[in-house]
Amino acid sequence: MGRGLRASCAVAVGLVVGVETAPAAIVICKRRNAIHLRQDACKAKEQRLDAADLVLGGPAGGALTGSYPDPALADGAITSPGGFAAGVIPAARVKQTSVVAINGGTLTVSWQQEQFDTASLFDAATPTRLTAPIAGLYHVDVGAAVESMTSGSWAELRLSIVGGALEAASEAHERTGAAELSASTLLSLDAGQSVQVVVTTNSSGSPGLGTTPGFLSMHWVGPR
Repeated sequence: MGRGLRASCAVAVGLVVGVETAPAAIVICKRRNAIHLRQDACKAKEQRLDAADLVLGGPAGGALTGSYPDPALADGAITSPGGFAAGVIPAARVKQTSVVAINGGTLTVSWQQEQFDTASLFDAATPTRLTAPIAGLYHVDVGAAVESMTSGSWAELRLSIVGGALEAASEAHERTGAAELSASTLLSLDAGQSVQVVVTTNSSGSPGLGTTPGFLSMHWVGPR
C-alpha cells in the first residue's frame, strides 16, 4: 500500500471514530432580504451581521405597548387573576402616617404609605389613587378623620372614579374637634381606571386630615 493511500485511510478512520477537530467559526451574513449562516466569512456582496444588528426594534402591538427591545404590558392585556404570579387576586391598602393640612377647605388625599399591594394598584408617583390592573368588579373601602374642626362646622368625604362621577360619600355636621368619615362601595372598573378620595370641610382655623382612621383599600371581587 502506497504512502498516499495509507494517509488517506488514516484520515478517514479518524473521522469515523470521532477524532475531535477545532469547530469552524459561524458568521451571520445578509444579502438583500435573505439571511445565511457561513463558515468563517461572508461571501462577496454579503453583509456580516453582529449582535447589535440582531436587536429587535419598532413599535410593539397586541398585548404589548411601547417599542422593542423594551415593550411594556398594555392596559387591559390581563383579563383574569391567572395572569398574575400564583393567580393572586389584585388587592391593595394604603394609609396616612401623618396629619395633612386641609388648605382652602378641600384636599385630594395623597396616601403616604403602602401597607400591601399584590398587583401594582398603587404607584408612589401618583399617590392620590388606586388603579385597577384588570377589568372587573372591585370592592373599595375608605376611612378618614378630619381633625381640629371649629365649633359647628361640617366635613365631607367623597369617593369617585378619576375623571368620572361620585360613587360614595360620607358627611358629618355640627362637629367640634374631630369627625370620622367612611365609605364603602362596589365598582365596575376597566383596566387602568382609578379611584380617589376628596375631603372637604367648612371649618375655619387649621383643620387637618388625621391618621386614625386614614386608609383606602381596594380588591378585585370577580369578573363583571
